[in-house]
Amino acid sequence: MYLLPQDHGSTRLILRSCIEAMREPTLRKRIDRALDEPIDFVMEQRMLRLVRRLAERRSGRV
Repeated sequence: MYLLPQDHGSTRLILRSCIEAMREPTLRKRIDRALDEPIDFVMEQRMLRLVRRLAERRSGRV
């Protein structure tokens, strides 16, 4: 995650993630990934909403 300055004093938040390819997709690894991905998505969304809320509060936009 990093910030990219934009024109007119605004900033863009860039979030990148990497999902490692499974070399040996065993049943256990497939189950782990199937459970981890939705949990990671929900946590990431909550984090991004918090960042947005804090940034808007700081800029005076609510």
